[in-house]
Amino acid sequence: MSSGTLADLLESDNSDLSVRRNSQDLQAVVQVDVFGNSVNAFPSGINITVESSVVARPAVSLEIEAYNFYKQKFELVAEPGRRRFRDRVETVSLAGDLTRFITPGSGSMIARVKYVSPNIDQQFTANMDHIFWTIIE
Repeated sequence: MSSGTLADLLESDNSDLSVRRNSQDLQAVVQVDVFGNSVNAFPSGINITVESSVVARPAVSLEIEAYNFYKQKFELVAEPGRRRFRDRVETVSLAGDLTRFITPGSGSMIARVKYVSPNIDQQFTANMDHIFWTIIE
């Protein structure tokens, strides 16, 4: 079950995209993929910023992934720790060969924000307010 839309992720305005994980779900995960484009194929830096909160007891883990177009799979780029109740902003600076996160030609990029429960039966709600990239020339 969810409320809000992907458009709610465009501004830090407390208008959230909320996704609820039910105890009947097969995986103990809530995840959202966010697509974007870079006009710079060879940036000197890429940051992914996530502003979100989660309503859960016990706390769940936040994971931030970026799609690696060379390996054609998501790569874990940050695991900032467990979350519960508080609205927090996490910014991760991607490292290494940054071109692996940008599709050659089109400049497409994909970030995945995941909340992972330690308990397969746990119900929780992830509230995502703002998710964005910063491309450094």
